Amino acid sequence: MIVYSASGDELDPIDHNGKADILMHERAPTAATSSHYGAGFPGKLGIPTADLASDPVIGAPIDLVVSNSSGIWTLGFLLIGATPLDLPAGWGGELLVDPLVALPIPLPPIGYTLHDEIPYDAEFWGVVTYVQLLELDPWAAEGISNSDGIEVVFGQ
Repeated sequence: MIVYSASGDELDPIDHNGKADILMHERAPTAATSSHYGAGFPGKLGIPTADLASDPVIGAPIDLVVSNSSGIWTLGFLLIGATPLDLPAGWGGELLVDPLVALPIPLPPIGYTLHDEIPYDAEFWGVVTYVQLLELDPWAAEGISNSDGIEVVFGQ
């Protein structure tokens, strides 16, 4: 919320009383959403998944649930970035995120849930982030499987 004062009529064309006015502007909140895009690439048990358990609401807890396409303990990488891609990758899948961060995560046979909380800060309204899971899967072509991409829009 922005509060300011003005003494002229340049901000309100029907205000000609010559007195100071106090004005308020509230930033319109963005709806919290997530949507999938692109295609995943399979491993032994199919295409691994990455999904949010709820909408990415500012000030609320959030869970990212990822599956395991190999059925054994393995290593995954969460790619997190600000730009989506659609780039054919050397393992046969597609790189769907231009990563700013590649976060290594352990992947047990039953999958993994990352728990976090989105800070309550209006600066996050409308921020868009892209996420993709890459997984080391010895049964996948070239040993790597990947999820589709997720577009995450933080909001209310």
